[in-house]
Order: sequence, then C-alpha cells, then structure tokens
Amino acid sequence: MTRLTVEAIRKYPKPVKRRRVADSAARGLYLYIEVSGIKRWVLRYKAPSAALSVQHKHTLGYWAEPPPSGRNPSGYLSLAEARSVAQSWRDRLRRGEYPHLVEAREREILEASQKARGAAPTVAELAALFRDRYLVTNTRRPASRLIAFNKWVAPELGAMKLADVKRRDLNQVLEKVEDAGKHVTANSLARILGQMFRWAVDRAYLTDSPAERLSAGRSHTEGSRVLTEDEIRSLWSTLDRDDLPMSTVIRLGLRVLLLTGARSGELVAAKWEDVAYTGKMPQWLIPAQATKGERSHLVPLGPSSARLFKAIHELTGDSGFVMPQGERVRGQVRLRPRKTVAKEHLDSHAIATALRRTITFLKDRSELQFEPFGAHDLRRTLRTGLSRLGISADLAERVIGHAVRNRLVSTYDTYDRLKERRDALIEWDVEVQRILAETPARNAARSRQNQDARKPKP
Repeated sequence: MTRLTVEAIRKYPKPVKRRRVADSAARGLYLYIEVSGIKRWVLRYKAPSAALSVQHKHTLGYWAEPPPSGRNPSGYLSLAEARSVAQSWRDRLRRGEYPHLVEAREREILEASQKARGAAPTVAELAALFRDRYLVTNTRRPASRLIAFNKWVAPELGAMKLADVKRRDLNQVLEKVEDAGKHVTANSLARILGQMFRWAVDRAYLTDSPAERLSAGRSHTEGSRVLTEDEIRSLWSTLDRDDLPMSTVIRLGLRVLLLTGARSGELVAAKWEDVAYTGKMPQWLIPAQATKGERSHLVPLGPSSARLFKAIHELTGDSGFVMPQGERVRGQVRLRPRKTVAKEHLDSHAIATALRRTITFLKDRSELQFEPFGAHDLRRTLRTGLSRLGISADLAERVIGHAVRNRLVSTYDTYDRLKERRDALIEWDVEVQRILAETPARNAARSRQNQDARKPKP
C-alpha cells in the first residue's frame, strides 16, 4: 500500500483493465483507474449482513487537479478532498451509518417526493378546487372572480405543479397584466392569487405560499364621469355610423344602458324569455344570478327602451339570448339565417371592450366628439339625470336596482314602487328625447311638482 501523491496520480497511464490503487493515508480510500483513463475515488468498507460481513464500495467522486481558483467543479475531488470525505465517512461508519443504506433512504425519499409531486395538483386544478370548495359557498358569483385568472394566469402557469411555482413566476404574469395597461385587473388578480394560495396552505397542498404579500397595479377608484347633454347627442348620432368596429346589437345595447341604468353585464346575460317589450307595461326582468346584489330586479321599459329591445329582437330573436355569442351583424336587419344557435351569451366585458375600441377608432381619426367614458358611466349618467329631474334619492336608487340601506325599512316596507319607478324611467326617456331634439330644459322645480302631483292624496 502506497501513499498517493498528486504527481503519482497524474503519471498513472491508461490501464489495459481497471486498476485499483489504495491510499495508505486514508483507510479504505482507493483510486480506481478505468480503461478510458478516468480516475475516480472509491471508499471500500464492510457492513454486517445477517451473520456475515459483506464488502461494499461507494464512489466519492472523480479525481481532478486543483484548479487555479482553488475549487474543483461539482463531482470532482482533489487528493486532499478525497481523504477528507473518506475520513468523514469512516466516522459515520462507526456510528452505523453505511453509505449504501444512506443512499437507499435518500432514494426512497426522492421517489416519495417525486410521487407526491406527481399527485399534487397543478395551478389550474387548485383554481378549480378553490372555486368549488371556497368561492361557491363564501362569495357572490364565484366564476366571475376567476375571470382574470383564467385569462392571464391559466395559460402561463396552469399546467405547473404547485410546489414548482415561485414568486417570480407570479410576478412575471402580473407584470404582463400591468404592461397591457390593466392596472386595476393586476391589483385584483394579486389579491385573488394571495387568497387562493393561502387556502392551499391551509389545506396542506403547500407548506408556504409564493403569493404572500403579493401586490401589483392599483385598486379600483370610484368614477365620477357623467355625460353632458352635448355628449349624449354626440354619442347617439355616432352610434348611427356604419364604419364603427361595433356590432349593431352592441350599439343598440349602449342606448338601452343609457335609458334603463342597467349594468352591461346584466344586459349581455339577458334572455328573451325575461323581456316583454310589447303591451301596456313593457318590462325586463333581471334574475338574481345576473345582478350584483343577487336580488332579482324588474326594470320597467319606457317607449324608447321598448323600441330598442324590439330592434334587437329582430336581429337576435332566433336565439335565446338578447346578446348571443358570435353576434357581429352591422346593419338594421340580418341578411342571412344564423348558421348555428348560440349556446352562450356575449362575454360580460363585451360592451366595455367594444366601446373602448370604438373610442380608440374615433380618436385615431380625430373624429371623437366626446370625452372617453366607460359603459358604467351611462348608468351614472341616468342616476344623475334622475336627481336633476327632481326624482327623490330613494326612488332613484330603486330605479337602478340598489338595495334599501336602512335594514328596518327594508324589513317592513316590501312595496317595490314599480309604478313610481316606471314613471321615473318614462320621465328620463322624455328627457333624453328632449336632449336629442336640443329643446330647452324643463324647470327642475316644475318637474318635482309634477312628481308630487303623481303621488296619491292622503
């Protein structure tokens, strides 16, 4: 047995068959020289097995000369390093820690980890579990809370295992949302991701949440945009243009929103079975599942609103939805029958998206005759207009479907004030027609007197 030196190791030639050289400076340490010339360090030791003592071999690494940096690449050991590792294993052998048993345990742990990782849910599967087991029972309209997730996160990270998701992965998605100019969406998406991954930790799908204290974008701020009379006229006339990137149904729908104060999501989800635009008392029933407050809301239709629904029915009456998916007709009549029956209505953001594209279209041509606004601003315009006409705040709130804030009143006063709401919307209908005709405004005091005259005498 010889004491190995770096010079001696360097001079060992390629053997005809594997050569084994023991190092007298470290018990059990051998240098194995392969036929290919590769030199590796091997620790030889005995371990008890039943009544016998069995010889085992454990590869420590490959030999490499110390580089100028003083640190060998991964998996390579200098002579000094090999002796140090061999000595540490000899100490562990005295404690009954044998390399082949340690490797077996590590292999079992790795296999168990890989098996658990394979059985662990993906990000998309977690979202489905979170929706079904938490959102459905604890929130309103659970599907709507994952719209941004399905659009931005699912395509990027949906197939990724939960244990593989890092904070930087989530931040990269949020940065894409912000780069698209959707800062409020990025903010709400960061909140729902934090909530979803905390739920995963509580359910033991994860040990730590990569979305903890995740933040992006900015929170939603209350709008104050109200269209002026000039802007209402400009909008109404602009919607008659044939070159707008907007279907006829959405053009008519925007006018319906201005006249009824409904939300755009409520209109696109409307079904013809809930709309009666003919008869003495035309009305539109918005079911509870389509409203923000999850309460059904009956919208009386004024003359203009009824005519608009009739015009929409001529285009989409062959479908069950007022605004069916795939409705792209840009004209007063449908020129050919629908190829297939739409199974879904338009996306809840379809009107807002079409309006935004139209405003961009007009702005690029320097033909925009009103300040940019959103679909929800039409609802605010109606609500402000009702106050200007002298309609009481309580009645105006009921017109747009807001709940009575006084719990005692809402408990004991169950009258829906349908007649008064119909009169208020008819009055607003008349007001819009006056604006379009550019006739002088009526006196607000006279409007309030007319309203008081409609009230029953005590």
